[in-house]
Amino acid sequence: MSTVKPDEKLVLQLLSELPSIIEKSGNYSELYGVELSNEGDSAKYYNEDNVKLLLGKLCKAYNNDHEKISTQLVKILKWRSSFNPLSCGFKEKHNEFLEHIGIITSEKGQVITWNIYGELIHKKDEILNNPENLTKFIRYRVGLMERGIQLLLLNNGVDASGNGTANKKTLDDLYMIQVHDYATVSMFNRDPNFKKTVKEIIEIFQEYYPEWLKQKFFVNVHWSLGFIYNIFTKFINSEIKKKFVVLSDSHKLGEEYLGEYVPKETYGGNLPGSLASMKVKEIKPNDYILHMIFETESELD
Repeated sequence: MSTVKPDEKLVLQLLSELPSIIEKSGNYSELYGVELSNEGDSAKYYNEDNVKLLLGKLCKAYNNDHEKISTQLVKILKWRSSFNPLSCGFKEKHNEFLEHIGIITSEKGQVITWNIYGELIHKKDEILNNPENLTKFIRYRVGLMERGIQLLLLNNGVDASGNGTANKKTLDDLYMIQVHDYATVSMFNRDPNFKKTVKEIIEIFQEYYPEWLKQKFFVNVHWSLGFIYNIFTKFINSEIKKKFVVLSDSHKLGEEYLGEYVPKETYGGNLPGSLASMKVKEIKPNDYILHMIFETESELD
């Protein structure tokens, strides 16, 4: 979570330059479920305050460096156009097991995405056994991120359909927490496919989802799993690495860090019930997202 304050003049400059940036991206104007253009068929979903909010996050991510922000925004839009992460989050049917181990919770507005990798490890020969399934796993992880972002935006007053306006005081609240749980894993087969997949996921999140992560916790990490942490940290920059916390005992997650957001059972928090009982059952896509993944796609077919 960057401490840099967005330069308001730069935000306005970027706002005025969006038509050019969108053109360079191949005329793709959707960013994290928010419409960036006030022209064309999607203009009815445009909300300037919400666009400014996202531009402010980019200013924080890239230290108010105008050239860097413009270049990265073009890259992000091009990637979103080709990868279609909204489809990952709200249209595609993912493996039932993956849906079981990927959990989103939301307490007091704080969104946490949980990855119960301890269970995944025991099915890796089924889930991560060929290039097609590895691609499906990556799309599932991106989809989890997209759903988490939409919930986070809605929790903070951002209606990406264009009908609501973001509360300007919420910029520092637009961060999620990630928890990776390695319970029951005492050793891990150093499968090159797993390492390659982890590397690709890290690169996607670092390159195309800047300034969304508050902290990442690795819990129930046995001493023999130090190499997993090394895999995660090898490909990231030093600023993101500062957000990582490794815990051998999952109860310390609640006792020392996230008590008000996590359950007492397993994670030592202040909340009753289990993680499964806290799971957000459904995150409905708003009208703009529905427009993007159904109407726009049907026009392209």
